[in-house]
Amino acid sequence: MLKESTSISTGSDLVTDSPPGPLTQGEGGRFEGETAALLRHNRVYLTAGATPYLLGLGFALAAAITGTAPLLIPVPHTIIFGTLALAYALRTNKDPVRLPGAIVVTETEVRRGGELVAKREDLVDGVLVPEAGRMRIRVRRKGVRLPLLFEVANEDEGRSLLRALGFDVTQSVAELRGASDMFRWSVWKQLAYLLLPLFFVFLPLLFAGIAALGRSGAPFVGVMVIALLTFMLGLTLSPTRVRVGVDGVAARWLGRERFIPFSRVTDVRKYTKTSGNKTYVGVEIRLEDGSSEQIVCGQEGWMSGDVEQMLARIREAMELNRRTGGDVAPELLARGTRTLSDWITSLRSIGSGARADLRTAPPPNDVLLRVVEDARKPAPMRVGAAVAAMAGAADAKDRIRVAAGTTASPKLRIALETVAERPDDDDAIAEALGELEAEERATTR
Repeated sequence: MLKESTSISTGSDLVTDSPPGPLTQGEGGRFEGETAALLRHNRVYLTAGATPYLLGLGFALAAAITGTAPLLIPVPHTIIFGTLALAYALRTNKDPVRLPGAIVVTETEVRRGGELVAKREDLVDGVLVPEAGRMRIRVRRKGVRLPLLFEVANEDEGRSLLRALGFDVTQSVAELRGASDMFRWSVWKQLAYLLLPLFFVFLPLLFAGIAALGRSGAPFVGVMVIALLTFMLGLTLSPTRVRVGVDGVAARWLGRERFIPFSRVTDVRKYTKTSGNKTYVGVEIRLEDGSSEQIVCGQEGWMSGDVEQMLARIREAMELNRRTGGDVAPELLARGTRTLSDWITSLRSIGSGARADLRTAPPPNDVLLRVVEDARKPAPMRVGAAVAAMAGAADAKDRIRVAAGTTASPKLRIALETVAERPDDDDAIAEALGELEAEERATTR
Protein backbone atom coordinates (compact mmCIF):
# COMPACT_ATOMS: atom_id res chain seq x y z
CA MET A 1 0.00 0.00 0.00
CA LEU A 2 1.39 3.36 -1.01
CA LYS A 3 -0.11 6.78 -0.42
CA GLU A 4 1.30 10.12 -1.46
CA SER A 5 -0.24 13.54 -1.19
CA THR A 6 -0.61 15.69 -4.26
CA SER A 7 1.10 18.64 -2.57
CA ILE A 8 4.53 17.48 -3.77
CA SER A 9 6.13 17.02 -7.17
CA THR A 10 5.06 13.80 -8.92
CA GLY A 11 8.30 13.41 -10.81
CA SER A 12 6.49 13.05 -14.14
CA ASP A 13 8.68 15.78 -15.58
CA LEU A 14 11.43 13.20 -15.87
CA VAL A 15 9.56 11.05 -18.38
CA THR A 16 7.78 13.55 -20.60
CA ASP A 17 9.01 15.63 -23.50
CA SER A 18 7.46 18.89 -22.31
CA PRO A 19 9.45 21.20 -20.07
CA PRO A 20 8.81 20.59 -16.39
CA GLY A 21 7.12 23.08 -14.10
CA PRO A 22 8.85 24.87 -11.26
CA LEU A 23 11.00 22.82 -8.96
CA THR A 24 9.31 22.15 -5.60
CA GLN A 25 10.79 21.60 -2.19
CA GLY A 26 8.37 18.91 -1.13
CA GLU A 27 7.50 20.69 2.08
CA GLY A 28 4.17 19.41 3.35
CA GLY A 29 4.56 16.13 1.42
CA ARG A 30 3.22 13.00 3.10
CA PHE A 31 4.19 9.38 2.60
CA GLU A 32 2.67 6.24 4.05
CA GLY A 33 4.27 2.97 2.99
CA GLU A 34 3.30 -0.46 4.29
CA THR A 35 6.06 -2.15 2.26
CA ALA A 36 8.80 0.36 3.11
CA ALA A 37 10.90 -0.55 6.15
CA LEU A 38 13.59 0.99 8.32
CA LEU A 39 16.87 -0.95 8.42
CA ARG A 40 19.38 -1.09 11.28
CA HIS A 41 23.06 -1.98 11.07
CA ASN A 42 23.86 -5.52 12.17
CA ARG A 43 25.49 -5.08 15.57
CA VAL A 44 27.47 -8.31 15.26
CA TYR A 45 29.46 -6.89 12.34
CA LEU A 46 29.85 -3.50 14.03
CA THR A 47 31.25 -5.20 17.14
CA ALA A 48 33.65 -7.25 15.02
CA GLY A 49 34.81 -4.09 13.26
CA ALA A 50 35.49 -2.35 16.57
CA THR A 51 37.48 -5.30 18.01
CA PRO A 52 40.93 -3.82 17.10
CA TYR A 53 40.04 -0.73 19.19
CA LEU A 54 39.44 -2.99 22.19
CA LEU A 55 42.82 -4.66 21.64
CA GLY A 56 44.50 -1.27 21.49
CA LEU A 57 42.78 -0.22 24.70
CA GLY A 58 44.02 -3.41 26.34
CA PHE A 59 47.62 -2.71 25.31
CA ALA A 60 47.35 0.88 26.56
CA LEU A 61 45.96 -0.21 29.94
CA ALA A 62 48.63 -2.90 30.29
CA ALA A 63 51.35 -0.34 29.56
CA ALA A 64 49.90 2.08 32.11
CA ILE A 65 49.56 -0.56 34.82
CA THR A 66 52.95 -2.25 34.35
CA GLY A 67 54.91 0.82 33.27
CA THR A 68 56.13 -1.08 30.18
CA ALA A 69 56.31 1.45 27.35
CA PRO A 70 56.98 -1.11 24.54
CA LEU A 71 53.43 -2.37 25.04
CA LEU A 72 52.28 0.85 23.35
CA ILE A 73 53.95 -0.12 20.05
CA PRO A 74 50.91 -2.04 18.67
CA VAL A 75 48.43 0.72 19.62
CA PRO A 76 48.80 2.82 16.41
CA HIS A 77 48.33 -0.33 14.33
CA THR A 78 45.18 -1.32 16.21
CA ILE A 79 43.79 2.19 15.70
CA ILE A 80 44.45 2.02 11.96
CA PHE A 81 43.01 -1.47 11.55
CA GLY A 82 40.06 -0.63 13.80
CA THR A 83 39.25 2.46 11.74
CA LEU A 84 39.39 0.51 8.49
CA ALA A 85 37.39 -2.43 9.84
CA LEU A 86 34.68 -0.27 11.40
CA ALA A 87 34.43 1.89 8.27
CA TYR A 88 34.06 -1.26 6.19
CA ALA A 89 31.33 -2.61 8.48
CA LEU A 90 29.45 0.70 8.35
CA ARG A 91 29.72 1.26 4.62
CA THR A 92 29.00 -2.30 3.44
CA ASN A 93 26.19 -2.73 5.98
CA LYS A 94 26.11 -6.49 5.61
CA ASP A 95 22.88 -8.29 6.63
CA PRO A 96 21.04 -5.25 8.06
CA VAL A 97 18.15 -5.92 10.44
CA ARG A 98 14.71 -5.03 9.11
CA LEU A 99 12.63 -3.28 11.79
CA PRO A 100 8.86 -3.85 11.78
CA GLY A 101 6.36 -1.03 11.44
CA ALA A 102 4.93 1.09 8.61
CA ILE A 103 6.91 4.19 7.57
CA VAL A 104 5.05 7.52 7.73
CA VAL A 105 6.54 10.87 6.63
CA THR A 106 4.72 14.07 7.59
CA GLU A 107 5.63 17.75 7.31
CA THR A 108 7.65 17.66 10.51
CA GLU A 109 8.80 14.11 11.26
CA VAL A 110 9.44 10.54 10.19
CA ARG A 111 7.80 7.71 12.15
CA ARG A 112 8.01 3.91 12.14
CA GLY A 113 5.09 2.02 13.57
CA GLY A 114 3.99 5.16 15.37
CA GLU A 115 7.42 5.72 16.99
CA LEU A 116 9.45 8.82 16.17
CA VAL A 117 12.48 8.07 13.98
CA ALA A 118 13.68 11.60 13.20
CA LYS A 119 12.59 15.20 12.95
CA ARG A 120 12.53 16.51 9.38
CA GLU A 121 14.67 19.47 10.43
CA ASP A 122 17.45 17.04 11.46
CA LEU A 123 17.70 15.44 8.00
CA VAL A 124 20.25 16.71 5.48
CA ASP A 125 19.69 14.85 2.21
CA GLY A 126 18.86 11.45 0.77
CA VAL A 127 19.61 9.29 -2.27
CA LEU A 128 18.44 6.03 -3.80
CA VAL A 129 20.93 3.22 -3.21
CA PRO A 130 20.74 0.04 -5.33
CA GLU A 131 22.25 -2.60 -3.02
CA ALA A 132 22.39 -6.37 -3.50
CA GLY A 133 19.52 -6.33 -5.99
CA ARG A 134 17.31 -4.29 -3.66
CA MET A 135 16.26 -0.67 -3.66
CA ARG A 136 17.19 1.31 -0.57
CA ILE A 137 17.28 4.96 0.48
CA ARG A 138 20.08 6.42 2.59
CA VAL A 139 19.21 9.64 4.44
CA ARG A 140 21.96 11.67 6.11
CA ARG A 141 21.33 13.33 9.47
CA LYS A 142 22.91 16.38 11.05
CA GLY A 143 25.80 15.86 13.42
CA VAL A 144 27.92 12.75 13.91
CA ARG A 145 25.15 10.18 13.57
CA LEU A 146 24.65 7.16 11.37
CA PRO A 147 22.40 7.78 8.36
CA LEU A 148 18.89 6.36 8.21
CA LEU A 149 18.48 3.46 5.80
CA PHE A 150 15.12 2.48 4.33
CA GLU A 151 14.27 -0.48 2.13
CA VAL A 152 11.48 0.01 -0.40
CA ALA A 153 9.60 -2.37 -2.68
CA ASN A 154 10.64 -0.70 -5.94
CA GLU A 155 12.05 2.46 -7.49
CA ASP A 156 8.66 4.20 -7.69
CA GLU A 157 8.09 3.79 -3.95
CA GLY A 158 11.64 5.00 -3.31
CA ARG A 159 11.12 8.16 -5.32
CA SER A 160 7.82 8.80 -3.57
CA LEU A 161 9.57 8.58 -0.22
CA LEU A 162 12.37 10.87 -1.41
CA ARG A 163 9.87 13.45 -2.71
CA ALA A 164 7.99 13.41 0.57
CA LEU A 165 11.26 14.09 2.38
CA GLY A 166 12.13 16.86 -0.10
CA PHE A 167 15.27 15.09 -1.36
CA ASP A 168 14.29 14.19 -4.92
CA VAL A 169 16.61 15.38 -7.70
CA THR A 170 14.06 18.10 -8.58
CA GLN A 171 14.13 19.36 -5.00
CA SER A 172 17.66 19.37 -3.63
CA VAL A 173 21.34 18.71 -4.18
CA ALA A 174 22.63 15.27 -3.20
CA GLU A 175 25.88 15.17 -1.21
CA LEU A 176 27.80 11.92 -1.67
CA ARG A 177 31.21 10.63 -0.62
CA GLY A 178 33.96 9.25 -2.78
CA ALA A 179 37.36 7.87 -1.81
CA SER A 180 40.52 9.94 -1.48
CA ASP A 181 41.26 11.83 -4.69
CA MET A 182 44.86 10.63 -4.56
CA PHE A 183 43.71 7.25 -5.90
CA ARG A 184 43.18 8.96 -9.26
CA TRP A 185 46.96 9.45 -9.40
CA SER A 186 49.58 7.08 -10.74
CA VAL A 187 51.44 4.83 -8.28
CA TRP A 188 54.60 6.91 -8.65
CA LYS A 189 52.79 10.15 -7.82
CA GLN A 190 51.19 8.53 -4.76
CA LEU A 191 54.58 7.29 -3.55
CA ALA A 192 56.12 10.72 -4.13
CA TYR A 193 53.48 12.46 -2.01
CA LEU A 194 53.82 9.90 0.79
CA LEU A 195 57.56 9.18 0.85
CA LEU A 196 59.20 12.50 -0.04
CA PRO A 197 57.79 14.28 3.05
CA LEU A 198 58.77 11.23 5.12
CA PHE A 199 62.45 11.27 4.08
CA PHE A 200 62.96 15.01 3.63
CA VAL A 201 60.77 16.48 6.38
CA PHE A 202 59.70 14.08 9.14
CA LEU A 203 62.86 11.97 9.48
CA PRO A 204 65.30 14.93 9.45
CA LEU A 205 63.18 16.71 12.08
CA LEU A 206 62.94 13.51 14.12
CA PHE A 207 66.72 12.90 14.14
CA ALA A 208 67.43 16.57 14.85
CA GLY A 209 65.00 16.51 17.77
CA ILE A 210 66.51 13.30 19.20
CA ALA A 211 70.02 14.73 18.88
CA ALA A 212 69.03 17.98 20.59
CA LEU A 213 66.84 16.58 23.36
CA GLY A 214 68.49 13.24 24.08
CA ARG A 215 66.61 10.98 26.47
CA SER A 216 64.11 13.69 27.30
CA GLY A 217 62.96 13.72 23.67
CA ALA A 218 60.45 10.86 24.04
CA PRO A 219 57.40 13.21 23.94
CA PHE A 220 58.82 14.86 20.81
CA VAL A 221 59.21 11.48 19.13
CA GLY A 222 55.61 10.65 19.99
CA VAL A 223 54.39 13.94 18.53
CA MET A 224 56.35 13.35 15.31
CA VAL A 225 54.98 9.82 14.93
CA ILE A 226 51.43 11.08 15.45
CA ALA A 227 52.04 13.89 12.92
CA LEU A 228 53.36 11.39 10.36
CA LEU A 229 50.38 9.07 10.83
CA THR A 230 47.99 12.02 10.61
CA PHE A 231 49.59 13.18 7.37
CA MET A 232 49.49 9.74 5.73
CA LEU A 233 46.00 8.91 6.93
CA GLY A 234 44.81 12.36 5.87
CA LEU A 235 45.96 11.77 2.31
CA THR A 236 44.69 8.21 2.02
CA LEU A 237 41.45 8.36 4.05
CA SER A 238 40.12 11.89 3.52
CA PRO A 239 37.00 11.43 1.38
CA THR A 240 36.05 13.36 -1.71
CA ARG A 241 32.86 15.33 -1.08
CA VAL A 242 30.63 15.15 -4.16
CA ARG A 243 27.63 17.44 -4.73
CA VAL A 244 25.25 16.51 -7.53
CA GLY A 245 22.85 19.24 -8.66
CA VAL A 246 20.82 19.87 -11.79
CA ASP A 247 23.61 22.07 -13.12
CA GLY A 248 26.53 19.67 -12.70
CA VAL A 249 28.84 17.86 -10.30
CA ALA A 250 31.19 19.47 -7.78
CA ALA A 251 33.94 17.32 -6.20
CA ARG A 252 35.95 18.71 -3.26
CA TRP A 253 38.99 17.07 -1.63
CA LEU A 254 41.27 18.68 0.97
CA GLY A 255 40.13 22.17 -0.02
CA ARG A 256 40.60 21.62 -3.77
CA GLU A 257 37.40 21.68 -5.83
CA ARG A 258 36.47 20.59 -9.33
CA PHE A 259 33.16 21.64 -10.90
CA ILE A 260 31.90 19.78 -13.97
CA PRO A 261 28.88 21.47 -15.63
CA PHE A 262 26.47 19.16 -17.44
CA SER A 263 26.69 21.47 -20.47
CA ARG A 264 30.12 19.90 -21.12
CA VAL A 265 29.16 16.28 -20.35
CA THR A 266 28.46 13.69 -23.05
CA ASP A 267 28.30 10.48 -21.01
CA VAL A 268 28.61 9.10 -17.47
CA ARG A 269 29.70 5.54 -16.75
CA LYS A 270 31.29 3.24 -14.22
CA TYR A 271 35.00 2.57 -14.57
CA THR A 272 37.68 0.38 -13.00
CA LYS A 273 41.37 1.23 -12.68
CA THR A 274 44.25 -0.96 -11.53
CA SER A 275 46.90 0.83 -9.51
CA GLY A 276 49.70 -1.37 -8.21
CA ASN A 277 48.05 -4.56 -7.00
CA LYS A 278 44.70 -2.89 -6.21
CA THR A 279 41.66 -2.26 -8.39
CA TYR A 280 39.61 0.87 -7.82
CA VAL A 281 36.09 1.57 -9.03
CA GLY A 282 34.39 4.89 -9.57
CA VAL A 283 32.45 7.16 -11.91
CA GLU A 284 33.90 8.51 -15.15
CA ILE A 285 32.35 11.66 -16.62
CA ARG A 286 33.10 12.02 -20.33
CA LEU A 287 33.37 15.59 -21.66
CA GLU A 288 32.64 17.02 -25.08
CA ASP A 289 36.31 17.80 -25.77
CA GLY A 290 37.21 14.10 -25.47
CA SER A 291 38.70 14.34 -21.96
CA SER A 292 37.17 12.87 -18.83
CA GLU A 293 36.87 13.52 -15.10
CA GLN A 294 36.99 10.64 -12.63
CA ILE A 295 35.62 10.28 -9.12
CA VAL A 296 37.01 7.28 -7.23
CA CYS A 297 34.56 5.51 -4.93
CA GLY A 298 36.89 2.92 -3.42
CA GLN A 299 38.49 -0.46 -3.89
CA GLU A 300 36.56 -3.00 -5.92
CA GLY A 301 34.41 -5.19 -3.68
CA TRP A 302 34.32 -2.58 -0.89
CA MET A 303 32.25 0.34 -2.18
CA SER A 304 30.27 -0.99 -5.17
CA GLY A 305 27.01 0.36 -3.70
CA ASP A 306 28.54 3.84 -3.54
CA VAL A 307 29.38 3.64 -7.23
CA GLU A 308 25.84 2.65 -8.20
CA GLN A 309 24.15 5.35 -6.14
CA MET A 310 26.50 8.06 -7.41
CA LEU A 311 26.11 6.92 -11.00
CA ALA A 312 22.31 6.78 -10.72
CA ARG A 313 22.06 10.24 -9.14
CA ILE A 314 24.35 11.88 -11.71
CA ARG A 315 22.44 10.31 -14.61
CA GLU A 316 19.10 11.38 -13.14
CA ALA A 317 20.29 14.95 -12.61
CA MET A 318 21.77 15.08 -16.12
CA GLU A 319 18.48 13.86 -17.61
CA LEU A 320 16.58 16.57 -15.75
CA ASN A 321 19.17 19.12 -16.89
CA ARG A 322 18.46 18.30 -20.52
CA ARG A 323 14.69 18.43 -20.15
CA THR A 324 14.37 21.81 -18.45
CA GLY A 325 14.27 25.03 -20.44
CA GLY A 326 13.64 28.79 -20.58
CA ASP A 327 12.96 31.08 -23.50
CA VAL A 328 14.63 34.47 -23.19
CA ALA A 329 17.00 36.06 -25.70
CA PRO A 330 20.49 35.71 -24.15
CA GLU A 331 21.49 39.26 -25.13
CA LEU A 332 18.59 40.66 -23.11
CA LEU A 333 20.17 39.44 -19.85
CA ALA A 334 23.83 39.65 -20.88
CA ARG A 335 26.11 42.12 -19.16
CA GLY A 336 27.99 43.24 -22.27
CA THR A 337 30.32 46.15 -21.59
CA ARG A 338 28.27 47.57 -18.71
CA THR A 339 29.54 47.85 -15.17
CA LEU A 340 28.09 45.46 -12.63
CA SER A 341 26.07 48.28 -11.09
CA ASP A 342 24.57 49.34 -14.45
CA TRP A 343 23.89 45.71 -15.31
CA ILE A 344 21.92 45.17 -12.09
CA THR A 345 19.92 48.36 -12.73
CA SER A 346 19.11 47.20 -16.27
CA LEU A 347 18.03 43.76 -15.06
CA ARG A 348 15.67 45.27 -12.51
CA SER A 349 14.10 47.51 -15.14
CA ILE A 350 13.50 44.46 -17.35
CA GLY A 351 11.82 42.66 -14.47
CA SER A 352 9.68 45.71 -13.75
CA GLY A 353 8.31 45.66 -17.31
CA ALA A 354 10.57 48.07 -19.17
CA ARG A 355 11.31 47.35 -22.84
CA ALA A 356 14.91 46.79 -23.91
CA ASP A 357 14.03 48.59 -27.16
CA LEU A 358 10.96 49.34 -29.29
CA ARG A 359 10.96 45.84 -30.83
CA THR A 360 11.73 43.78 -27.72
CA ALA A 361 8.94 43.27 -25.20
CA PRO A 362 9.92 42.48 -21.61
CA PRO A 363 9.72 38.74 -20.85
CA PRO A 364 6.98 37.52 -18.50
CA ASN A 365 8.09 36.87 -14.95
CA ASP A 366 7.40 33.13 -15.25
CA VAL A 367 9.69 32.95 -18.29
CA LEU A 368 12.46 34.65 -16.31
CA LEU A 369 12.03 32.12 -13.52
CA ARG A 370 12.27 29.28 -16.02
CA VAL A 371 15.67 30.66 -17.03
CA VAL A 372 16.67 30.66 -13.36
CA GLU A 373 15.65 27.00 -13.13
CA ASP A 374 17.26 26.01 -16.45
CA ALA A 375 20.54 24.36 -15.48
CA ARG A 376 21.68 24.41 -19.13
CA LYS A 377 21.83 28.19 -19.24
CA PRO A 378 25.11 30.01 -18.43
CA ALA A 379 25.39 30.76 -14.73
CA PRO A 380 25.56 34.61 -15.09
CA MET A 381 22.41 34.49 -17.25
CA ARG A 382 20.55 32.51 -14.56
CA VAL A 383 21.55 34.99 -11.87
CA GLY A 384 20.63 37.90 -14.14
CA ALA A 385 17.20 36.38 -14.67
CA ALA A 386 16.87 36.00 -10.90
CA VAL A 387 17.64 39.71 -10.35
CA ALA A 388 15.04 40.65 -12.98
CA ALA A 389 12.44 38.23 -11.58
CA MET A 390 12.84 39.56 -8.02
CA ALA A 391 12.08 43.06 -9.30
CA GLY A 392 8.90 41.87 -11.01
CA ALA A 393 7.25 39.57 -8.48
CA ALA A 394 7.53 39.10 -4.73
CA ASP A 395 6.73 35.38 -5.00
CA ALA A 396 9.86 34.78 -7.12
CA LYS A 397 11.93 34.32 -3.95
CA ASP A 398 10.77 30.78 -3.23
CA ARG A 399 11.51 29.48 -6.73
CA ILE A 400 14.94 31.14 -6.74
CA ARG A 401 15.74 29.54 -3.37
CA VAL A 402 14.71 26.12 -4.72
CA ALA A 403 16.91 26.64 -7.79
CA ALA A 404 19.80 27.53 -5.48
CA GLY A 405 19.11 24.42 -3.44
CA THR A 406 19.52 22.19 -6.51
CA THR A 407 22.79 23.81 -7.57
CA ALA A 408 26.13 22.07 -7.03
CA SER A 409 28.31 25.02 -8.08
CA PRO A 410 29.15 26.91 -4.84
CA LYS A 411 29.49 30.34 -6.44
CA LEU A 412 26.26 30.02 -8.44
CA ARG A 413 24.41 28.82 -5.35
CA ILE A 414 25.73 31.75 -3.30
CA ALA A 415 24.79 34.24 -6.04
CA LEU A 416 21.22 32.93 -6.29
CA GLU A 417 20.82 32.88 -2.51
CA THR A 418 22.12 36.45 -2.32
CA VAL A 419 19.57 37.63 -4.89
CA ALA A 420 16.75 35.82 -3.06
CA GLU A 421 17.67 36.87 0.47
CA ARG A 422 19.16 40.35 -0.16
CA PRO A 423 17.44 41.63 -3.31
CA ASP A 424 18.14 45.30 -2.52
CA ASP A 425 21.80 44.90 -1.58
CA ASP A 426 23.51 46.02 -4.80
CA ASP A 427 27.02 45.61 -3.38
CA ALA A 428 26.43 42.00 -2.27
CA ILE A 429 24.80 41.07 -5.60
CA ALA A 430 27.59 42.74 -7.58
CA GLU A 431 30.23 40.91 -5.55
CA ALA A 432 28.51 37.55 -6.09
CA LEU A 433 28.14 38.22 -9.83
CA GLY A 434 31.78 39.27 -10.11
CA GLU A 435 33.01 36.06 -8.47
CA LEU A 436 30.68 33.99 -10.66
CA GLU A 437 31.96 35.65 -13.84
CA ALA A 438 35.56 35.02 -12.74
CA GLU A 439 34.76 31.32 -12.22
CA GLU A 440 33.08 31.16 -15.64
CA ARG A 441 36.17 32.64 -17.31
CA ALA A 442 38.44 30.20 -15.50
CA THR A 443 36.24 27.26 -16.52
CA THR A 444 36.22 28.43 -20.14
CA ARG A 445 40.02 28.63 -20.19
